[in-house]
Amino acid sequence: MRGVLFLYFYKILNFYNEFGQVNYKGLNINKNIPGSQRYGKTIAIMANIEDIKSNEDLEQITEEEYLKLKQEIEEDNKDLNTQPSQQDAINAKLLKDNANMQIELNKQKELNSTLLLKIAQLGGNTNA
Repeated sequence: MRGVLFLYFYKILNFYNEFGQVNYKGLNINKNIPGSQRYGKTIAIMANIEDIKSNEDLEQITEEEYLKLKQEIEEDNKDLNTQPSQQDAINAKLLKDNANMQIELNKQKELNSTLLLKIAQLGGNTNA
């Protein structure tokens, strides 16, 4: 007969370092309950079968706290999923603005060439 399996819930602060790499703060991720992990912008939460003491960046939390944070992270992540379409719209506008600026630049170059040609025809010094 197997023993009773206890679940422990953890919140990891400062989950990502300055290079975007993750740090589980000593928690053995091989003992995580698959599918329990949720990753926020600065924290991660998960259920694990390992009972380790909290430290500065690893906090053991209650199941209720875990469920609340899980819902918050999922809502935040849902908002992030809408950003690519917004980014696509911004990119399209930037491309259009860039094309319009290029057209205006080409017009200006043509105007400058025309003016230089007229100055030369009038016998003016274009190098002055």
